[in-house]
Amino acid sequence: MKCPKCGNEMKEILKKSWGLYPLIIVLLCVVIVVVIEKVTGDTLRSIPRLTLIYMGIGSIGIALLWINIRIIFKSFKLRILGVMTKVMTPVLSCVLFLSISLANQVAMALSYSPEDVVLYNGTKVVTSIDDDSNAEEGSDIYDVYINYYQYKNALFYGELLYRERLYGGSSE
Repeated sequence: MKCPKCGNEMKEILKKSWGLYPLIIVLLCVVIVVVIEKVTGDTLRSIPRLTLIYMGIGSIGIALLWINIRIIFKSFKLRILGVMTKVMTPVLSCVLFLSISLANQVAMALSYSPEDVVLYNGTKVVTSIDDDSNAEEGSDIYDVYINYYQYKNALFYGELLYRERLYGGSSE
């Protein structure tokens, strides 16, 4: 890519910042999803949300790799500082990336709610299971609900249409 005003400067800038592209793309996708959710009132479904989160984790890993490569090949005036920085930065980056990945894996596993697209009373809906963990103290009984949301498309679902109680009583 050659810019008429700046010559090869644009090409050099693009070459030097390759590690940030995935992160920028993921952040743009997040902004687009947030805008769609705010404007339409729809909600991103589970699998696309988890995919976006995994892409975010991967893009953070690529950005950390890019930073490490830049630091490793950078020359430092003080030799001892250069050696310490070149050794410690990759180690700390790996620890940071692994801890972020592990925390996100646990959070996603605990927050995942399976969804299905079904026909309910002749209407195409997205169903999601919701357990009510606000059970009375000392009680082993808690309620589980099936939420029926308006089907929009493969990425989003709309408003809550109906909520069916499975345990603890009859349908609401």
